[in-house]
Amino acid sequence: MVKYPNLEKVATWRSKGDIFYLCTICRYCISETYEYLDGEDKSAGYQNLCPTFDLWEHEAYSSLGRISIARALYEGKMELTDKALELIYACSLCGACREECFARRRTKYYEIHEAKPSPFDPMEILLALRRDAVELGKGPLPVQQGWMKQIVEKNNPYYEAHEARLDWLKPEIREKLPKEAEVVYFVGCTSAYRQKNIANATVNILEKTGVNYTIMDPEEWCCGSPAYMTGRMDVFKRQLEHNIEAVKKYKAKRVITSCAGCYRMWKKEYPETLGVKLPFEVLHTVELLQELVKNGKIRLENKVEKTVTYHDPCHIGRHLRDGGELYKPLFEPPREVLQAIPGITLKEMPRKLWYSFCCSSGGGFRSAFPRESIEIASRRVKEALDQKVDALVSTCPFCYRNFKDAIEEKKFNIELYDVVELVEKAMA
Repeated sequence: MVKYPNLEKVATWRSKGDIFYLCTICRYCISETYEYLDGEDKSAGYQNLCPTFDLWEHEAYSSLGRISIARALYEGKMELTDKALELIYACSLCGACREECFARRRTKYYEIHEAKPSPFDPMEILLALRRDAVELGKGPLPVQQGWMKQIVEKNNPYYEAHEARLDWLKPEIREKLPKEAEVVYFVGCTSAYRQKNIANATVNILEKTGVNYTIMDPEEWCCGSPAYMTGRMDVFKRQLEHNIEAVKKYKAKRVITSCAGCYRMWKKEYPETLGVKLPFEVLHTVELLQELVKNGKIRLENKVEKTVTYHDPCHIGRHLRDGGELYKPLFEPPREVLQAIPGITLKEMPRKLWYSFCCSSGGGFRSAFPRESIEIASRRVKEALDQKVDALVSTCPFCYRNFKDAIEEKKFNIELYDVVELVEKAMA
């Protein structure tokens, strides 16, 4: 019988494989539940949280289906076929199923009564299964293996030259980047190669506010999130070891990043993988913006007359649950910054905070299922449009990219911003 050692680690509680049987097959992870709507219109079609089930409307493309596959593989009742492999990777690992899961006991009732969650974690089960698929020589999917090779060879998944990583940066700024600084701005692959507007806005603010910062040139490599999420732990560990040593070389006290995926890696996965506390603080750009607004270094004096809605990225939201003093979800900082901008009116979507509806760009999903990913992003954009707003705002370049493609393809009449862009507009 084929062994699944990574799966066995997360599937064992009191006895081998017993974790699987904590699933009560209640279908909370796929059913149209209302508890997160908080009095919102329950007829508006926002009841589903699982983006892939919402799209395919088949249990195989849900947490319930994937847990069933994992259990059958672990118990030797099925083989890891090409179709099973596809289903394992047809998930953005957004973690919405954890919030809905009755076995996980994450409903509001249990939060109110302070009950501890069970060790059942559908997201960790799927991550473990992907690692086993890799070790068996079957995963990830072919298209994912293609960009994985690019991460190893060129330090980014976009088939771009490493030497071009900072081509977006003004030459006069690049030339003066110090080799030691208090803050390292970790740009991330998507901001560096695709959503350069986010990187440029961030640097412009850092320059205007006099932050003692630098960018690791040429030492910045991909954070490893794509490798981590698709099961290539060897590549992930290579990336984290290099990046941590690079930051140490710059003697930085802080690392800031614009990317939600990068933030999760630096804030949670790097220290947890190494089992040590990092010798520097990790902040998302929006946390730094919040700090600079509070201490008066950013003066928001220009009116930005827009009604906006905010999309919570999974990686800086529910992915950071249960971090104690080490990490916590970034729900308040972006909202606080937006509400500090003169002229901005913030209207929330029904699915928000813990129950945000994933744009489906992460977890390796967009590269393997590009059409489906854009369709799911379109559904989120429609939810934003239903709020009668001018703009959809987020704090993740990968979310931004997926929304941008959806807006352009479907010709939606809505503006798109990263929080940092609106702050730059409002700065005196």
